[in-house]
Amino acid sequence: MKLKAFIIISFITFFSCKKEETNIPVKLEGKAFGTTFHVTYFDEKQQDFTKEIDSLFNAINKSLSTYIADSDISKINKGDSTILVDDYFIEVYEKSKRIYEETNGIFDPTIGVLVNAWGFGPVKADINPDSAKVKELLQLVGFDKVLLQDRKISKISDGVYFDFNAIAKGYAVDIAGRFLEDRSIENYIVEIGGEIRT
Repeated sequence: MKLKAFIIISFITFFSCKKEETNIPVKLEGKAFGTTFHVTYFDEKQQDFTKEIDSLFNAINKSLSTYIADSDISKINKGDSTILVDDYFIEVYEKSKRIYEETNGIFDPTIGVLVNAWGFGPVKADINPDSAKVKELLQLVGFDKVLLQDRKISKISDGVYFDFNAIAKGYAVDIAGRFLEDRSIENYIVEIGGEIRT
């Protein structure tokens, strides 16, 4: 009986240890979007997706970051109407437009020209805009002043300036979450600068 009990306990201990091993979380971290990111997930195969996650974030940055001079959004903001935007840009553009309409313009990613005027954007302006200047700049604000067609952005004026920074990090968190879910990883947390998805 003692031997049988010992064998049973040994099996239970062995399988418990194996289960604990598979429950060791995979932790990834790095820098993106001017801040840090942390990705933690449980995967029996203990797969390391550092390169894939970095690649995703770099692609989103290259599309949407106003702080990268040669990003698609920066080129568009400078008046280049030949840029063919990628799926990341299109998805964020369409989501932003929907929110713009639902909030009656309270949320407006074309506010970038004012963000720059006040010195909070990538384009530093040596001005402290008065009410007259603000009124002038507001003529360049509004999603009704831009159009996405055939992957190209057209603007009523070159001065219209996109700034998706308010939702870019949250969007990147969603993309990373989708990436993990597509690989059957259900237990995870993705965090970028305070934006979280689980």
